[in-house]
Amino acid sequence: MNWHEDDRRSSATEAYFTPVEFSRSNWLTLTEHQVCFFFVRLKPLVEVSLQVTKLQLTGSSAPYTAHGVTFKSSDGSGSSYKAYANREIILAAGAIQTPALLQLSGIGPSSVLGNLGITTKINLPVGSNLQEQTMNSLGAHGANGYNSNGRGPSDAIAYPNIYQVFGDAANGVVSSMSDNLASWAQSESAHGHLTKESLATIFEIQRKLIVDNHAPVVELFFDSGFPE
Repeated sequence: MNWHEDDRRSSATEAYFTPVEFSRSNWLTLTEHQVCFFFVRLKPLVEVSLQVTKLQLTGSSAPYTAHGVTFKSSDGSGSSYKAYANREIILAAGAIQTPALLQLSGIGPSSVLGNLGITTKINLPVGSNLQEQTMNSLGAHGANGYNSNGRGPSDAIAYPNIYQVFGDAANGVVSSMSDNLASWAQSESAHGHLTKESLATIFEIQRKLIVDNHAPVVELFFDSGFPE
């Protein structure tokens, strides 16, 4: 969460770079390289953001140690370079690029890596079971009584729970959720790397959070000026 921006979710750039870009002298950013893929602590202490193509791993067998990265220009042109870390490498590439970079480094499902000509160092289901986050947008025109020049914050965020979202129909939704956990676990296990028993345990934990602890099930953004 980025406390500089009303506690909104932040990117790696906002979390690590923006707050200190004008105050720290031991931070190096390479321009024309895709930023925030890795933060590498070098000697002397310099943190570098790069477009990384793979990790440099030390060791002949697991557990491996990541001691550096191979990187190049963001458009893929030119030579590849290597940077070596004195202390640590922080992988902050997001839900899509993180598993992709691990797989390029030989950490991933061997069935996928083998077909790409990548030697498997650690056979792990990296990149599996990624679930999409659904999103819908609703807007109100001025003709409906909405006043775009009204007073108040320009935007707001709410996190309602299942009972607030479904109202009088919530109990039926809760019952349906409980009744279908086993079948959902069975169905999902056929498409991923987790067993139905593991998924059933995960789903039950999620059910308790949603039903018993009233965890939010929706993230609502209220913005002015939509639709134009």
